[in-house]
Amino acid sequence: MLDKIQKANVPVLISFSICPFVQRSAILLEEKQQAYERINIDLANKPEWFLQLSPTGRVPALVVKDDNANPTTLFESAVINEYLDEAFGTPLLAGTSLEKASMRAWISYSETLIGLQYKLMLATQSDDFADKLTQFVSALKKLKPAPGKPFFNGVAFSLVDVAVAPVFTRLKWLPHVTLQLQQEAKTQPDSAALLNWINHLSNYPAVKQSVSQSFDNDFVNYFKQRNSFALK
Repeated sequence: MLDKIQKANVPVLISFSICPFVQRSAILLEEKQQAYERINIDLANKPEWFLQLSPTGRVPALVVKDDNANPTTLFESAVINEYLDEAFGTPLLAGTSLEKASMRAWISYSETLIGLQYKLMLATQSDDFADKLTQFVSALKKLKPAPGKPFFNGVAFSLVDVAVAPVFTRLKWLPHVTLQLQQEAKTQPDSAALLNWINHLSNYPAVKQSVSQSFDNDFVNYFKQRNSFALK
């Protein structure tokens, strides 16, 4: 497998089927319309060839070739996405130094949301679920997308949208969140803007194309095996 990966003529994304950090890189590859290969691994039984590629042992990892056809492995999704953004098509991380720094800050914040959502899905009891739901919604509402616009910064799809979209993909299994936002949206402009962003981004082509046909089943099976209260 390692030899095959290193000989590939397109970027190779090493993946776990339901990993939100992998999905961020897949979204960007889809948005850039860049051909790539995706190889799913079992994180509970990581193959040796993968451990040789990635010093962290985490997904995603991306294997790409330099100008001399030498393979290089990139790891950490934010780093992978900045490479993809610079290497293929028109950069999505654009603007002044301050504007780009602000986007990087929100991208970093998205990792907090991903972590809180994962812990929420792992809650097995109603009280624990309720507490974690409150924490997650509070953190989610700190995002302030442009009012009445389809994307975080307005009309242009950005790396912030890429970073946050996996959180929105998984909200279908957390209807409590959208129901609360729908109620608040009647009187609170910030909740209305957030709900509009969630709906638009969840249906954005690159986001929908970033997951496999088996994603829903894989996701449900993963958390049912862990007795998720959200799926009861």
